[in-house]
Amino acid sequence: MDFGQPLMHTLRLRDGDREIEVSGSAAFIRQMLDDIPALWARLEGANPPQAASIRMPEPPRESTVADGGS
Repeated sequence: MDFGQPLMHTLRLRDGDREIEVSGSAAFIRQMLDDIPALWARLEGANPPQAASIRMPEPPRESTVADGGS
């Protein structure tokens, strides 16, 4: 067994006559699961309900001399 290669996963979703199938790492599949509501909405021509739930955090705010930071 080669431990250098990441384990591949497959996700297949079906909604009526539409089907989506993706393959990739576990992290990629988790991201796809978060993106599915927006993806289905776009395929149906509607506006996505909201952005994906995985977002980068806000950068830390640094104190400045102008605001009297310490």
